[in-house]
Amino acid sequence: MRSATKTLIAGAAGIALLAGGAGSLAYWTDTKTGTSVTIASGDLSLGSISDSTGWTIQQSAVGVPVPQTGTAAAYVPGTTLVVPGDVLTKTIAVPVNITGLDNKATLVVTGATSGSGALATALTAVVTSVNGVAGGTAPLTAANNGTVNVIFTVTIPWTADNTTKLGTTSFTATYTLTQVSAAS
Repeated sequence: MRSATKTLIAGAAGIALLAGGAGSLAYWTDTKTGTSVTIASGDLSLGSISDSTGWTIQQSAVGVPVPQTGTAAAYVPGTTLVVPGDVLTKTIAVPVNITGLDNKATLVVTGATSGSGALATALTAVVTSVNGVAGGTAPLTAANNGTVNVIFTVTIPWTADNTTKLGTTSFTATYTLTQVSAAS
């Protein structure tokens, strides 16, 4: 019995040691901190757009070859007066800031005349091209960072009647740059 008692006491002592010393068992460990990695984001924005100067005006007669329709001349908004058959043209260098490896965007440009008079109704304002793409929409990437050319034409048609005489209106362009998925 002595041996059984000793075994029992040794077993109880072992269980007591394990229960009481469970947190004291140690493993070797090591911790290091890696070098700092700088993460910087790109940009998508439009700069200040100046589209009120640099317009040209040219008479464009229907069915008449271009050399016979007149030479383009400087158009001064609010000073130079338009007549039926005139076409106003402007190329605008739009400042675009697109940075970032996968940064893609769409530039949508719309042009419209404002006002409710007969001249405003008669004029046709068209975005001829954006960044060389016909129409008012063009895809852009970081490769386009800098400036993008937008061409507008505003035409007073030959069909404009006497109600458009002595009228005034305004032309306004809206530029919207929207990021799109890099996969698109």
